[in-house]
Amino acid sequence: NCKGLQDLNLSNFNMENVTYTDYMFYHCDELQVLRLDNCSNDTISKIINSLYFPVGTIEGMSRKIYVNPNNIGDLTPPENWIFVNCETNEVIN
Repeated sequence: NCKGLQDLNLSNFNMENVTYTDYMFYHCDELQVLRLDNCSNDTISKIINSLYFPVGTIEGMSRKIYVNPNNIGDLTPPENWIFVNCETNEVIN
């Protein structure tokens, strides 16, 4: 229920033992920037695939997920989100 949250830094989040993430982003509709700089592929996957991960548009802009490109493997960003290299600030295609 984080309705006003726009920027969230989970750079060192470890979800190795987490199995249920469905309500992690419940009502976080204004979230625009998510930092997952040092997170593993497994943690990134659990976060972006949680049931209520916000995917709607915000005034036509792309939301950004900052990641280490070595940790995303074959993951694709959720709808209306882009992956951004946390070191170079370049969009990852």
